[in-house]
Amino acid sequence: MIGLNFLFVVMLSSYPWPLRPFNTAHSVSATLGDTRGSVAVPRFHRGIDIPAGNGSDVFSITSGIANYDGSSGANAHVRVGEYWYIHLKDDRFPEVYPIVWTEK
Repeated sequence: MIGLNFLFVVMLSSYPWPLRPFNTAHSVSATLGDTRGSVAVPRFHRGIDIPAGNGSDVFSITSGIANYDGSSGANAHVRVGEYWYIHLKDDRFPEVYPIVWTEK
């Protein structure tokens, strides 16, 4: 189990982050596979939650078309390619716009 935890930390620290600074690890409040739901209706968390202060800029980690789902609330999301940015608390997004990601 220690080996898997180490591998997870290495993967997180070498992966581009959607917050500044981009190539530095950030705190994580929920990880992929965390148990959710109840005993009767179990489910697993399907993402990684990275807490940030209100008003923080969130950046796409890939180029593509950003599709905003048009909703608001805890599960409002923007999708760029196969990446989903969920729990965003700002509704200033246009419904579709291009994103070009460059590592700076």
